[in-house]
Amino acid sequence: MDDSSEEIKKFILDKITSIEQISILVLLQQDPQKLWTTAKISEELRSADLAIEKRLEDLYSARVLNKPDSSEFSYSPTSEKIKSLVANLIEAYQRRPTWVIDLIYSRPIDAIQAFSEAFKIRREK
Repeated sequence: MDDSSEEIKKFILDKITSIEQISILVLLQQDPQKLWTTAKISEELRSADLAIEKRLEDLYSARVLNKPDSSEFSYSPTSEKIKSLVANLIEAYQRRPTWVIDLIYSRPIDAIQAFSEAFKIRREK
């Protein structure tokens, strides 16, 4: 695995939590000037508004999307490095989808485990 693959791997593990996010990136990066609403993306990808809204907020937090107002998004990475990582991610997904899918869904479950721990009923000693 070369250095760029390691960078993509780190980007996926740090910022990408679903295949749906990649689908959104593919869609939005085709026309970076276009503004997209959650509803329009949901319609285009045939997905639920709520799911798309969560993915958009995650990508916005990852500094990949711009949000000029509260209801529209556009593809606008905040740096050339992020723009390059997204392009390489999309290319990797097109060439080696299984590798990308495995990375996304085999991430450590620490957060899930911590969440479930919070709801465990503990016995008094």
